[in-house]
Amino acid sequence: PPRALPEGEAAWSNARGFYVVWRPLLNEVPFNEEFDAEVWLFTDDSGAQPLADADVTIDCRMPHHQHGMLHDVDLVPTGGGRYLAEGLLCHMLGYWELHVDVTRGAVTERAQFVVEVE
Repeated sequence: PPRALPEGEAAWSNARGFYVVWRPLLNEVPFNEEFDAEVWLFTDDSGAQPLADADVTIDCRMPHHQHGMLHDVDLVPTGGGRYLAEGLLCHMLGYWELHVDVTRGAVTERAQFVVEVE
């Protein structure tokens, strides 16, 4: 039976190949402090089938400044399509995008979220 989707912000990937829910473990994304986040990947928006057999990366980018974070994120799979992203860092105030990239075979798709750091 379908299970309830986890709480957080959700989006489809650009070609609708996967559905992702994410949330920072803090109530908001802090300025210039590392934070961790949970990410869940599903085959659709019902939450019934976690996404498996994929290479997943997560990054925060500041497109107006044409740069990203100052270091890589540790992405720990914890089962059932859930990942713990450790060490995210938005070191400047303003508009950021969180990118969740999933590669299966030769195809990479992206889901992205707006992150405002105040």
